[in-house]
Amino acid sequence: MQKDIILFPMKANQKVDTLEKVSFITLFISFILSILLSFLVLYKSTSTFNYKIKQDNEVDYVSYSVNTIEPTRFNLINYVDYVPNKFTDVKDIRKGKGYNISNGLSEYGTIYIGIEEFNYESEIDYEVIYNKFKNYADGLNNVKFGLYIPHVFDVYYVYLNDNLIRTNGSFAKYDAINKDFSQCEAKVISKEFKSNTIPLNINLPPYSARSIPHTNIFTIHYKINPNVI
Repeated sequence: MQKDIILFPMKANQKVDTLEKVSFITLFISFILSILLSFLVLYKSTSTFNYKIKQDNEVDYVSYSVNTIEPTRFNLINYVDYVPNKFTDVKDIRKGKGYNISNGLSEYGTIYIGIEEFNYESEIDYEVIYNKFKNYADGLNNVKFGLYIPHVFDVYYVYLNDNLIRTNGSFAKYDAINKDFSQCEAKVISKEFKSNTIPLNINLPPYSARSIPHTNIFTIHYKINPNVI
């Protein structure tokens, strides 16, 4: 089963499954499709998403730039900031250590992913990037992406900066409202089957409206399904 986190552009009108529970038939079909996706990712349209090391108060962290995404491929995110066997604070990427998740993961833990927004230093740079992504942009200069969370993550919570944007199942003693995870030991109390693709919009402003690019921090608290490994 595919274990990589993947980022890929989506057509502006492309739909993904909503957060509602799905029927058994839909679950079965989605499971088969996930297997097909796994083979596709492993053997066909993949591209390693190149990262760079940035600093925050002299602490190194991993960051990816959407500028470098290959639109026609699945962009694998396999080097992240990682904390095994613990749910650490949302957005605090400095608590993680750089790690290649292809080398294996603990039963539960925290994954941080830094995604830097579009950045261009000249009008020529802007034109190149715009032409690269224009087929995935809407009328508001937003480029739509999908962040794929692999099915090996049995239960997970995904935060974008300070905001909870996706849950799949739940843990005992996990306080997502107050972001208090100090008493949580990753005991699963419920499971769900939802779309594992999270839609994201990243703004691609005109060159005249550009600003200093912001790095969005994704925090993933997960527990692995041992039957899928």
